[in-house]
Amino acid sequence: MPPTFPSLVGGALTTGDRDMHIDIVVNGKPDTAMLGFASTLSDAEIAAIITFERNAWDNDTGDVIHAADIAAVR
Repeated sequence: MPPTFPSLVGGALTTGDRDMHIDIVVNGKPDTAMLGFASTLSDAEIAAIITFERNAWDNDTGDVIHAADIAAVR
């Protein structure tokens, strides 16, 4: 349902800048429906979700996000 819910398949978020992806999942995106998960998920859980999003659905970035990457953004 773009633009409210942009596609995760080949989207700029899931195939673009990994630091921006981490920031949006951790902190959310103001003035949108995207809420941050910093208060509900652990660093390891968020890292696993982002790694999945960046490598599923033919995104194939090869990125592996670690809990330390998430901790650095908190």
